[in-house]
Amino acid sequence: MPCRSKASGAPRRRRSEGEKSLSITIQQLLTDMVNAGASDLHLKAGNVPGFRIDGEIQFMEQYPRLTPEMTADLCRQLMTAEQLERVQEWDLPESLVRL
Repeated sequence: MPCRSKASGAPRRRRSEGEKSLSITIQQLLTDMVNAGASDLHLKAGNVPGFRIDGEIQFMEQYPRLTPEMTADLCRQLMTAEQLERVQEWDLPESLVRL
């Protein structure tokens, strides 16, 4: 029996040990959120994406662990050039400025 996500019931994609990071689009995440009945999307480098479902965050193990680069790319998919420029002007830790 295939492994399934608790939230959506969708089959989980199995990753090999040596597999490189996969690309994720914000559209994929938002579609899965709607299908799972989630209200919020939680993104943090070092974690897999999380969906808030019925008040609790459920981590979506079918997605790869987000690298800082993947997290920044997801932010760029949501922000206008002007918003991105403003964020880069904030006094943030160097790891966040690389957006």
